[in-house]
Amino acid sequence: MKKTKIILLVLTGLLIGSTIAYYRIHQWNGKDTTIENGCWKGQNLAEIGTNQLLTARIAVATLYALNPSEVIYLVANEDTKGEELNSKNDYVIKGIPMDSRYWSITLYSEDYFLVPNEADKFSYNLHNVSYESDSSFIINISSLKKEHNWLPSGKEGKFYLTIRMYHPQEHVYKNIESIQLPTIEKVKE
Repeated sequence: MKKTKIILLVLTGLLIGSTIAYYRIHQWNGKDTTIENGCWKGQNLAEIGTNQLLTARIAVATLYALNPSEVIYLVANEDTKGEELNSKNDYVIKGIPMDSRYWSITLYSEDYFLVPNEADKFSYNLHNVSYESDSSFIINISSLKKEHNWLPSGKEGKFYLTIRMYHPQEHVYKNIESIQLPTIEKVKE
């Protein structure tokens, strides 16, 4: 009887502990591991492995994540007004080139994988985006074909966008929460 109580207590403790861990890993709202800039959220600039919660979150959400000394990752699952991104809607991403050696904006489905599409297009970067005359860029997100900088959103529903800035300039690291990042605006229907 005593052995059964101990086993039940251990199993209860494991269940409670794993539930709390699952919740904390999947809730990206703690200032201890999250930075925000407009609709973009990302990891704080701690090295992977120095913050266990941050490391667990990165392990769940990304493959082959690099340390912030090499790249900054920012994710958006909402538009600039705070509405969830969904392939039922069209969006425009408006921005200026990000101050880093290389940057890209990639669209992923809710399951963290690329969205299959007939154009075989998954991202834009500083080399393949068409710039406006003022050096800014506009990327069109839609499930229907667009002529200019089209990023297909498929028909899967929710999606999210990831910015990667490889070897960002020092002022980017030091001011990541206040630098100018692209906006994501829903197109009025």
